[in-house]
Parts: sequence; structure tokens; C-alpha cells
Amino acid sequence: MTFAAGTIRVLILATLVVVLWVAAAAGSAGNSRVARQAFQATRANAATSSRTFQKLPGLSLLLGNRGSTVSSTFGGTFSGAPVEVRVRVGTNGPVLEPGAARFDPSSGKRSFSFSFARVVPPCANLNVEWRSTSGQRVSFDRGNLIALYRPLSGTRYCQ
Repeated sequence: MTFAAGTIRVLILATLVVVLWVAAAAGSAGNSRVARQAFQATRANAATSSRTFQKLPGLSLLLGNRGSTVSSTFGGTFSGAPVEVRVRVGTNGPVLEPGAARFDPSSGKRSFSFSFARVVPPCANLNVEWRSTSGQRVSFDRGNLIALYRPLSGTRYCQ
């Protein structure tokens, strides 16, 4: 191997390391020691034309979490007007990030999925909320809510 070829290889390797480091630093990231998964599914056949958020029937999870980051994914099938969906801790608690996700099923029955995350207090109850963005009727056929979290340790349980 010549000096020039060796230098080029070192430069390529160094460039690759810098690119990977910059890519990792550019995004918002975190880590978690996820050990549990909770799941709820429903066939609710619900409808709303309300412009204010309300609890979506049948999609609520009580987690025995430590008070750390919870990742939650909602998936649902809608039809009708555009709809916004979000996940909230309890009835009046914080909304998981990034907030409301907007879906547009106006072309017919459509399925959507979106992920949310937030540091939540121990024994969090997650509720899916929805609203019509236009005040026109939107229908919910079925869906699920999945949460990944770190469980409580010891003998402490949520009630």
C-alpha cells in the first residue's frame, strides 16, 4: 500500500466517523431501558363532530411505570372529516409529544398510526383523545394503543 492510498483510507474513515457523529448529534434523541409493553385494542364505532378534544372510547392504559419516558403508539381507522388525535396523561395531565397528530380520511375509510413520547409520572393513565378539525362528522371504527415503559420495581403497584 502506498502512502497516498493509506492516507486516502484514513481520510475516508475519519470522514465517515465525523458524518455519523454529526448525524447522531443533529437529531433529538434519548434512550430508555424499556422492559414492558402494554396494549389495548377496541372496535368502538364512535363518531364526533366536536372541535374540542374528548376521550376516544375504549383506548386507555394504566401503566405501572417508574416515572420515566413512556413511548406510545396509536393506530386507528377513521372515515369522514379530518381528525386530530393525541395521547394525554390522565384527564387533565400533560399531552405526550409532539402533541396532536392530524389525519385526513376524507377520501374514504383510512388507517393511520402515530407515535408519541414523554416523561410521565409513576402509575400513569394514558388516554387517547380526538376531535374533528372542521366541526364535520368523523367516524372511528377501530384502533389500538401500545405503550413501552420501565416498570415499577419492588412491590409497589398502581391502583
